[in-house]
Amino acid sequence: MSTPKKLLFSLITVLMVFSLAELAAYVAGRIIGRIGVFYEPRPVEEESVADYLAKRDPLLGWPAPSDFPSQRYDRSGSRPIPSFPEPGRACVSIYGDSFTFGAGVSDEEAWSNQLSMLLGCRVANYGVGGYGSDQAVLRFEQNVDDEAPVVVLGHLSENILRNVNRYRPLIAAGGSWGLKPRFVLGNDGSLELLPIEISTVSDFLELADRPEAYPEGEYFTPGGSSGIQHMGFPYTLSMLNALRHYHVQAELQGLPAYNAFYEPDHPAQGLELTTRILARFARIARERGKLAMLQIIPTGLDLLEYQKTGRWIYAPLVERARELGIDVVDHGPRLMEIVGEGDPCGIYLRCNNHMNPLGNELLARQVARALDEREIRRIAAAQGRWPHEIVDVDALPAVAAPPPESEPLP
Repeated sequence: MSTPKKLLFSLITVLMVFSLAELAAYVAGRIIGRIGVFYEPRPVEEESVADYLAKRDPLLGWPAPSDFPSQRYDRSGSRPIPSFPEPGRACVSIYGDSFTFGAGVSDEEAWSNQLSMLLGCRVANYGVGGYGSDQAVLRFEQNVDDEAPVVVLGHLSENILRNVNRYRPLIAAGGSWGLKPRFVLGNDGSLELLPIEISTVSDFLELADRPEAYPEGEYFTPGGSSGIQHMGFPYTLSMLNALRHYHVQAELQGLPAYNAFYEPDHPAQGLELTTRILARFARIARERGKLAMLQIIPTGLDLLEYQKTGRWIYAPLVERARELGIDVVDHGPRLMEIVGEGDPCGIYLRCNNHMNPLGNELLARQVARALDEREIRRIAAAQGRWPHEIVDVDALPAVAAPPPESEPLP
């Protein structure tokens, strides 16, 4: 074969290999793009965006003010509490995300209702699905009609991701396209609020197409240090760059995606930010004459990691909070004591999902016990702000732990 023909053959071979590699990378990229490794703009209609912008909560993002009351919320904005259905005279109010709300179980089974029955008084549940700890604190600040003498903030371990996010689709592929506020750290460590700034249809459509156009404060901007990117030609290079994605990095280590965000030197500054958010809740409660309790709710993945390594992923948050004199209730160790040799996933609907009815019952008891250990109910009663009988939670029958081979509910 002559030299020109050899060169032509080699060129054709290289082009074929490159084309096949590009095709394979494109197909693979489309698949993993569904879980958010690549940012893919979602098709949105102008009418839908206009309706969303008209209804959304201008401070919190969601839920819309028009959602109160509804089957999901009573007229006070709380989840319905069947054991004490009439809003008002709550002894405790709770704030947080879907784990606080008790998503996945009925109103009767939710831990807010279970806690109400344990305490013998209404526990108003102001948890909202998808909330970061920042939104939960802002909802507490906004809810000036909250009459409860005791307030509880629930921080789910993975919420450290939400606390550095502003445009929800960047961390929840396939979820709603809501906008949220967030706090950033000032030079002196104080919190500065970045409100929701997108208010027109054209601005929202630009954001949905290219989140890089969003104002400051979005850690998960495509092309940034989170590893999220747009998928484009050459697709093989896009796939190689995908190895930087925080989900991919965590998966390669067999860890939850939020693991690295609890490192003190992580570029998102989520650890210090979240600590300051917890401190803000405690300060606002104190200024309003309320007794506050801050708690960490572990995911099933946290329990599995502890069972495997003896390490709590969110331990740096507990330590940093205590350095600042902030008492944080960590429910992980006690839940593990109850689970024992059983299956940690047996108290969740799925191990990476919400708590099942048993998990809600256990959490209600742990919250009641933590309130008593900190004398919170007795202090409120001594101040004349707890007009209810104080039930001895430790005198109640124990709850059976899940068996070693228990299967998570579907």
